[in-house]
Amino acid sequence: PMLGADLVEVAARRIEAAAGVRAGVEDVDSALWLEVDSFSVVEVLAALAQRLREEQSVEHVRLRLGVETKAPQQGTPPSSGANKAHKVQKTRARLDLLWLGKSMSTETVIGWETDTLRVGAESIPVTVRDVVERHGGAFWFEREREQAVLASPFGRIERTTKELPGHGIRGAQVRRTARRALGDRKSVV
Repeated sequence: PMLGADLVEVAARRIEAAAGVRAGVEDVDSALWLEVDSFSVVEVLAALAQRLREEQSVEHVRLRLGVETKAPQQGTPPSSGANKAHKVQKTRARLDLLWLGKSMSTETVIGWETDTLRVGAESIPVTVRDVVERHGGAFWFEREREQAVLASPFGRIERTTKELPGHGIRGAQVRRTARRALGDRKSVV
């Protein structure tokens, strides 16, 4: 598991270094731990930020991470065997990439979701859809007041206020390790 705040911090640094887009962080649940392939998620965010810069002239993005609770679905027939699951609320992490700018067409969003990732000059043989589905999530575009959001909920999370050995209050050890890895990656890019 990875502390969600650390994932967002590493992603913001990668976006700035590789995509050439200023990245900020807002509304991050500091008690959220994610079961996540951090490398692929960070690369997806950097690739999307790069496309926003290149195709939409976006110069600044923000990352937001929180918990989304989905209410049980209504109308599930009792004979379907889904009664037990029907009564349980699903809690998932939601990772948003936000920016100010114009709206995008559905065709553009689908294209970005299915195209091979490109970060900097490097192509990665995976798509946004591949990464999101591997994490049990979904990917969509929505308007939120004066900003646009690419949202992706992830299915495997844990919330804790307990300090883990070697992580400090906000995951200092994980952040130092991620910074070293990102620093090494920066010199390669």
